[in-house]
Amino acid sequence: MNTLQDKIQESIAFLQKAEKLALKLNPEGGFYVGFSGGKDSQVVLELCKLAGVKHTVYHNVTTNDNATTIRFIHKKYPEARFIIPKESYFRMIERYGLPTRLRRWCCLRFKERIGAGNVVVTGVRAEESRNRAEYAEIAKYARNKSDRKGVDLDKMRDNEFQCVGGRDKFLIYPILHWTEDDVWKFIKDRGLPINPCYEQYKRVGCVFCPFSPVRYIRAYIETHPKQYQALLHSINKYLERSEIGSQFESAEDAFEWWLSKSSIKDWQEKKRQVAMKM
Repeated sequence: MNTLQDKIQESIAFLQKAEKLALKLNPEGGFYVGFSGGKDSQVVLELCKLAGVKHTVYHNVTTNDNATTIRFIHKKYPEARFIIPKESYFRMIERYGLPTRLRRWCCLRFKERIGAGNVVVTGVRAEESRNRAEYAEIAKYARNKSDRKGVDLDKMRDNEFQCVGGRDKFLIYPILHWTEDDVWKFIKDRGLPINPCYEQYKRVGCVFCPFSPVRYIRAYIETHPKQYQALLHSINKYLERSEIGSQFESAEDAFEWWLSKSSIKDWQEKKRQVAMKM
């Protein structure tokens, strides 16, 4: 079993090997490091520095970000370039409705389309999900994750990179086989700053994210009241123009349905049963 030091050296060697491809695609910027301000992105950025590879750091703003994370990045990682979306998360809700685990338009709009024409470095780890466990360490991007084919860096001169619709890129995961314990130990050993959000939450990300535990979202209602009110306003706008609008009594009602992670039919039945008991 590889030690953390083994994994560090393997990750560094991997980045150094992949740099040729990164420079081929972007001679000026090198690797495109997607930086969220979370622990995993901190590790991959530090590994890029240790490897001595050319890289540029980007944070993609969603407008649904935790303000604590934004301040943390500004203060501790001033080299990060903030990418501002053309349309806010809340404006998009007015058109598309709330994102769900199965309908993740937010990830597509704010994350998956980043870095076109580059080798994008992210802190994805295999142990985070069954789906991620099947990832290759470097792959050419495809909309469908199951179609992301691994790339042999030793044969990369045979790879053709054609930017189709401005979306093609390579995705590289230097810490794919690291554990969460590896990540925290590396951060401690390197003396890296820790995002204050970890004092309350296990994960760092968007405030009202469909992947967040319900208890986190409930807490965000209290800690981020302005964002919550903006969210309700957007939900209400969506309900006014949507065919499902008549199925909810208010934006708050629709929000509670979203939190339940159930179908509208099941949610309505649950409400009916609760009302009968009152």
